[in-house]
Amino acid sequence: MMNVNPLRKTLKARLRAIVLNYPQAARYVKKTNKFYWTTPPPKSLVLKFRMNLTATLLRLALSRNAGTVAVAFGGAAGALARFGVCAALGTSEAAVLICNVVGTFVLACAAETVRHLHPHARKMVSVGFCGGFTTFATFSRDSIELLREGNADFFFVNIAGNFALCALAIYAAEMLADFMRRRRNFLRKRRQAVAELVRAIRNKVRRKRSGGVK
Repeated sequence: MMNVNPLRKTLKARLRAIVLNYPQAARYVKKTNKFYWTTPPPKSLVLKFRMNLTATLLRLALSRNAGTVAVAFGGAAGALARFGVCAALGTSEAAVLICNVVGTFVLACAAETVRHLHPHARKMVSVGFCGGFTTFATFSRDSIELLREGNADFFFVNIAGNFALCALAIYAAEMLADFMRRRRNFLRKRRQAVAELVRAIRNKVRRKRSGGVK
């Protein structure tokens, strides 16, 4: 069971801070540990108080379940993106192929940049977006439907195309990540070289000035 006491303490502290920001709208009584509205409270301050209270509750809930919320947002975005691709292409096999290849590429990119992504962002991209965007179930169903309709050639082409293009997408993501790493290292070394050159020029100018003063 979840311990509610720290949650209540945090919520009471946030509410007390809100009340202190708007002393005309409400006041806090320590003896009863309750909040009371003044009479009559101004409507503008009441509205601000309620908005701040709602924002505080949402922020508190999100801080506790940030990973779940990130996966939910990513999954919704991936599902909507796949729906848009299917609606644009119309044919199920081509849409599933594009979604699987693009989703595999995005997942491989997220795996290659795991050190540079926040854990919640990584979950949102890999579990949420790629989980909602790619689909193995629809791919399997379409392949079986092709086999039942007698399109054995198209059945094997669909299976081979999905697996081959997804493998190429992973390879392309690895190549892109390697290129970005080499590019980043090159830029870092160039910045260091420029900084050392500027430092050497400044030291030379200082020595000249100190020699001129003498």
